[in-house]
Amino acid sequence: MNSSGLYNGSIDVADNAISHGNIRSMPQEVAGSVELPPFYYLDNFKQLIDQVAFLYSDILDSDELAFIQDFRALSHSSQCLYVRLLSRRGDWFRRDKLHYSEIPDLDSALEQLQRERFISIYGLNDRTLHAGPIENSSSGRNSIDATSALSSEQLIIHSSEWLRLFTKPELLLLNVQGTNKNQRREEIQTLVLDALESQQLSLISFSEQVAESALICVFGEQQIETLTLLFFANGYQSLTDFVLRDLGIYTYEAYSLDKTTRWCQSREQLHNHLQFYQLQNDLGDLSQRDGDELMLFARELLTIGHASDSSQASHDSYAIHASKDDNLLRRRIDHLRNNIARQLERLQARENALQIYQDSQRHPARERRLRLLVALSKNDSEQYSQQAKILVREMLDLPWSEDERQFLASFVPRNFDKATDIAKQAALHASKPDIRTLILPDAQMRTDLGVERATQTALLIEYPNDEIHYCENLLIPGVFGLLFWDAVYASVAGAFFHPFQIKPADLYHPEFIAKRHSYLEDAWHKLELLDCFREKVITTFNNKQGTSNPFVHWGYLTEDLLNKAMQRIPLSHWRACFKFMLRDLRHHKAGLPDLIRFPADGGYELIEVKGPGDTLQKNQKAWLAAFANAQMPAYVLFVKDGD
Repeated sequence: MNSSGLYNGSIDVADNAISHGNIRSMPQEVAGSVELPPFYYLDNFKQLIDQVAFLYSDILDSDELAFIQDFRALSHSSQCLYVRLLSRRGDWFRRDKLHYSEIPDLDSALEQLQRERFISIYGLNDRTLHAGPIENSSSGRNSIDATSALSSEQLIIHSSEWLRLFTKPELLLLNVQGTNKNQRREEIQTLVLDALESQQLSLISFSEQVAESALICVFGEQQIETLTLLFFANGYQSLTDFVLRDLGIYTYEAYSLDKTTRWCQSREQLHNHLQFYQLQNDLGDLSQRDGDELMLFARELLTIGHASDSSQASHDSYAIHASKDDNLLRRRIDHLRNNIARQLERLQARENALQIYQDSQRHPARERRLRLLVALSKNDSEQYSQQAKILVREMLDLPWSEDERQFLASFVPRNFDKATDIAKQAALHASKPDIRTLILPDAQMRTDLGVERATQTALLIEYPNDEIHYCENLLIPGVFGLLFWDAVYASVAGAFFHPFQIKPADLYHPEFIAKRHSYLEDAWHKLELLDCFREKVITTFNNKQGTSNPFVHWGYLTEDLLNKAMQRIPLSHWRACFKFMLRDLRHHKAGLPDLIRFPADGGYELIEVKGPGDTLQKNQKAWLAAFANAQMPAYVLFVKDGD
């Protein structure tokens, strides 16, 4: 078991980061002003298991329920020690290296943990120090052996796991044949391991020559993995998120969590997600896999949606069976498919990549397929050419995202006969923005300030009575987040699974809008009158100050700027912007112009700044086209250096 997943790294690492103020670039003054309770890690772990027990008791198996019950029955010190051990890397630890000031009687805590089968303790010089009857505890907790402590022979079998606890100088004390101080530690460990396995070196000799410290093996990997997945609904978050909350790094919106909105509804569904993460873990670094291995993993994903009973799958198979309404798992599988296919492309296995992309329903699968089909058709293959044309029509008729629309607008005219219907249809999505030029009086200004700030300074010199603000991806998305706050954080199924979500899980997916129709309608109604619009935005701004929101950047927005923007920008323009954002929230929350200008005589202008050699990105083109369609004043300002 690799228990480092409980915290990202370990509690010790987190404690060190807290004392030095460097968790996610945390400001020193914030770190210095926050003092966490001495048992914060235990409180957080208890919150995790208590919430899982409350929400998912009906789908936990007997081992998981017993794990929670047995943990709750432990003494306070034993609970603290167990969570401490879980949060360190690996399963094995040396007794002489365990020192926790908040756990005064460590030996008593160890004794209870061993008696209740949360750990086992082994003395290398006396075969085993296992204490207490093993039959009194959960049978499934021991990840090494569910029925007995390790014999000396079994302990040697697992020596590759506990040998890492010893330093290079300690291993050299054994004087194993072939070892010397010039070797790397890993090479010395391999020779020691060989000596133990061949019985040239005994455990007793190891203990006498190196250390008499007992070894501790921690159990509970399977239960912890399941409980953590149920709590977070993903395989990457950990109790570190609790620490970031406790330190005030993030403040999360308060939304309700109950059984009606939980992410997992059955044991079968949980099994499927656990299988998926096991597959992902076994797959590892894609760049280290060859084409055959990648196809083997990809083929195991093809059974998605084809079986309703996951027990049909072989226990050694990676087959994933996702019900058609398990959108969370289907999205994750498609994301993995895309990654596998992209690596196959890099390996020049283009036809295999095509096959994998075809099974994915997630962007950019169709874009990559089209690129591959066009490339393959250049070898005079009519088959690939026809497939490409069919795919273009599908994408034009029902694009998955704005990214696809913009891709088609640029890619199709360059790769298909411009006289064809599909090329003409794709060209309709292209538009030419208003382009202007600015000559900076001093080239050093751009070097010192950056092109956006230099342009802002130059425009203020030219228009001294105007207001010009830097607003890239900050103002319009920020007002959107404030106006639609209630919709974003509505308690609907498939949205919130734990207390540490900045955004709902379905924010960037089609079901987001359908599930929140009434909340969205309420926000649209507030956009009918300026006073109602302004009241909602400013009230939310004041009431939710500092609460994490994927659209709101608190360090930038001010009440004065919000009032100015709502006064100058017509309601019809706000509506056009928000409708465009809702077409593709993932991509449309970015790509907005760098500057907003409020002329002294009224109105506003949105200005996209481009320095020498810079070009418009796809999402920037999309926004400029949306502004043009809504007759909003926006233009691209190409900046050149003066002589």
